[in-house]
Amino acid sequence: MTYLTLTSSISSVRSLCRSGRLLAFLLLIPCFSCSSEHKAEDDRAEQPLAVAVTKTIDCLPLYVAEEMGIAGSMGYRLTLVDMPSREDGEVALMLGKVCGVMTDSLRARNLMARMEESKRINDVLQRQEKSLEERIAKAKGQEKKELVQNLQALRKKHVAMKVDTLSLFLHDNMPLFLFTNVRARIKQTKQLTDKMIAVDRKGSERLYAEQIADSAEIADKVFYVNILSMPIRQHMLMNNSIDAVVVTEPVAALLCAAGHKALRHNVRRNERMGCLVTARGNEDIQKIYNAACDSINKYGIHHFDSVLTQRMNVTKQALRHLTTKKMEKMSTP
Repeated sequence: MTYLTLTSSISSVRSLCRSGRLLAFLLLIPCFSCSSEHKAEDDRAEQPLAVAVTKTIDCLPLYVAEEMGIAGSMGYRLTLVDMPSREDGEVALMLGKVCGVMTDSLRARNLMARMEESKRINDVLQRQEKSLEERIAKAKGQEKKELVQNLQALRKKHVAMKVDTLSLFLHDNMPLFLFTNVRARIKQTKQLTDKMIAVDRKGSERLYAEQIADSAEIADKVFYVNILSMPIRQHMLMNNSIDAVVVTEPVAALLCAAGHKALRHNVRRNERMGCLVTARGNEDIQKIYNAACDSINKYGIHHFDSVLTQRMNVTKQALRHLTTKKMEKMSTP
């Protein structure tokens, strides 16, 4: 039986050799092997990173990193998730939908404080649950039924947390501008008395507006309207729905192109109001950001006008109004 099988196998090999198919088959084996190895290496090399961004100038390096393949050359598959506001990005981060979010320093510190408070609440609830479980083990009848119901109600009070550790990286790529409606004819900050200013009330923009009001001694005479989306603030000013807005670039450039004037700005003040917040294990987003900053500084910001127009909705007329000429690298606080 074995002899017949061996004879048959030898005959098959001789047949393949005569037809030349064996040689072709043997040559293909290493190709398949190499292809599989390379695919496995590529899968390992491309670590996915999703970052929540807004169409603001502080996010430009990440758009450049994605468009120009900088992230890919560093071994990462970068995905940018456009958000209407920074708050939406922070929610996505805490729900585990993204690895990082571009926000401002004040919002970032508030986010960390809320996370620590949530952890504290969950710790208290866990201790209460353990105590109830011990009582349930000893209880009987109606008492046990009531304790089980209490335990179920207690578990529903837990704060859902997909992220338990955050890292912060500060930068100075978020210049702020206070724009007033051109029809309001406001020439001085004192004229903001009884006026409405659109800001993010939990962010650095409100802090900046308050500093301006304090300097003009009208702190208690200004009304702050909470508008989270910067493009909405832009349209409100252009449609005469608000007296003043605090924005960053490129929205500031778009307003300039529309004929509005900046009453105040903090360009070149080195206040480091911008911030990247990452979940634990995704700190390399900072390296990608800084590498893109090097490219922007090397070639000039207008070398990437196509990114600004196509990805950030900046008009060609607004490009010449951009005041940002250099992107600063981010670092830990």
